Amino acid sequence: MRLESGTVIEAARLAFDMDGTLIDSTGLIEKAWVHWAKHHHLDVTDILQACHGRRAIETVARFAVPGMDIEAEAAQVADFVDRRLDELKPAPGAMELLQSLSPADWGLVTSAQRSIAERWMRHLEFPVPSVLIAAEDVVAGKPHPMPYIAAARALGCRTEEMVVFEDSVAGLTSAEMAGAHVIAVGQHSEGYGRWLPDFVDLRFAEGRLHIR
Repeated sequence: MRLESGTVIEAARLAFDMDGTLIDSTGLIEKAWVHWAKHHHLDVTDILQACHGRRAIETVARFAVPGMDIEAEAAQVADFVDRRLDELKPAPGAMELLQSLSPADWGLVTSAQRSIAERWMRHLEFPVPSVLIAAEDVVAGKPHPMPYIAAARALGCRTEEMVVFEDSVAGLTSAEMAGAHVIAVGQHSEGYGRWLPDFVDLRFAEGRLHIR
């Protein structure tokens, strides 16, 4: 259900997923996994259903065949995307919202490696936050709650004081299990309990998130 105009949510801090949330990357990510699946003669449908919101190394491990170098294969998927960064686009309103925030207000929680996250954010001229929880920063990735628990700790708030923006089932589950307030963003997550199509109508000020 779409959040109504005029909704106000109390929040000490904001946390954002990157792929498919701040960055319109779903098409490119799926293209990378289709290429990888076909190269190894694996079921494309199963992989596309499992990959979103999860660390690449976990997706590779789930579908790996005997003898496969999991880290090397995950790196190949990342390289596929890196060579096509011009296909990435900011989500509507994302740039304006992030630029309006104090550096202490927000953090990034991504299933990508830190180097990849920083490269993508800088490529699109997004600010890179001081709090960035990346794939290598947690033992268990999304949908485990650990990434958002780590983010709240780094942001200096309790998870229940944090609003999280996510797009994937894995990410939404991670944030919910951590106890955060969760807002689904993007057309393909429509139907989630608290949903917005993009960031255009958002404003954060004095500990309150306003839906305009």
